[in-house]
Amino acid sequence: MTKRVNKTSKLSKTKGKTAKIGRPFALEATEQTLDTLRGLGRIQATSKETAAVLNVSEPTLFAFFKREEKARELWERGQQEGRVSLRRQQFAMAQTSATMQIWLGKQYLGQKDHSESSVHVKGDHTITHVEKPVSETLDWVESVLGRGQEGALSKSLPN
Repeated sequence: MTKRVNKTSKLSKTKGKTAKIGRPFALEATEQTLDTLRGLGRIQATSKETAAVLNVSEPTLFAFFKREEKARELWERGQQEGRVSLRRQQFAMAQTSATMQIWLGKQYLGQKDHSESSVHVKGDHTITHVEKPVSETLDWVESVLGRGQEGALSKSLPN
């Protein structure tokens, strides 16, 4: 019976230094790699995109993050910094853009668009209905008009 030997735990002597035998890691925590990770985090690069830029597979990137906690922390910190930077730019843009003010109001203040539907019926009657999805508005109009067939109005309207 032969004894199995784990190559990564086997040590050899090279010029007085002890070195591990085995395949070298595809990623090392060099200053350049860490800077690249932080920069990719800032632009919200996905793990798949990050792996592609570093020329490794996604599982290799995850193994690197597991082995080098500092690398994962820098990537995540970069993501946080990127979100803060984007938010800062959005708020600055809101100083001069009404569209951005409306969008930010919807995102942070719970504001929403109000929709209004009007239907003109023969004669001088107008039916106005506010803040309902189109399908609900059509059902409501049909009920007000007393249509016998449900969905008759919505089927007659073009898409």
